[in-house]
Amino acid sequence: MVSVPNTTVGATTCPTTPPGTCGPATLTGFTPTAPPPTGRAQNVCTSAQIQAIYDDCLTGAGACPESDAGNAALPCYDCIFTASTDAAWGPVIVSPGTVSVNLGGCVELLEPCNSACADAIEYDFQCEAAACSASCPVTVDAGSLTAYDDCASAADACDPGGCFQYENGAYSTGGCVDQIVQAPASHPASVCVPSAGTFEASFLAISGVFCGPP
Repeated sequence: MVSVPNTTVGATTCPTTPPGTCGPATLTGFTPTAPPPTGRAQNVCTSAQIQAIYDDCLTGAGACPESDAGNAALPCYDCIFTASTDAAWGPVIVSPGTVSVNLGGCVELLEPCNSACADAIEYDFQCEAAACSASCPVTVDAGSLTAYDDCASAADACDPGGCFQYENGAYSTGGCVDQIVQAPASHPASVCVPSAGTFEASFLAISGVFCGPP
């Protein structure tokens, strides 16, 4: 099993975001909630369908025909995208102002013994969304996703009133995700954290775990 560090040592002072600009909101008093269960429907998507859905639906380069009724890839599309308000989460979570891969759910699926790490990942996601989704909403273009990620990084680095404690427990050097990545032979969930480190790589890997061939 991996451990989840709990410290605020090393956090920066949270920035003040001018009204109307993209940047982290003040989060004093923020409390994360337990994530919903993880939903899984394997063998719904081919690798080609997952790549096409990313290209067409998340880069702004296409019209996202996979979401149309009658399209052969619609079951794959429906498997990949779930709303933050759904009773169970799939590989990609859509909430007002943001789209996020469900890394915590991927860890939960492949390593149930490390549910504390899965929760830590989800708590950081919730904190980032609370900090950034209103001022930096994500639309179907790479620029908005970059702006949101920059905001999330700023929130992740600061405390109090930021996300440092959640980011540190999940993603820092020595955090629970780092422990999984550093020992891939012992951790099936290492496939949830591709070495490329990009949103696209994470989307493809995690969607494959949830919805691809077994």
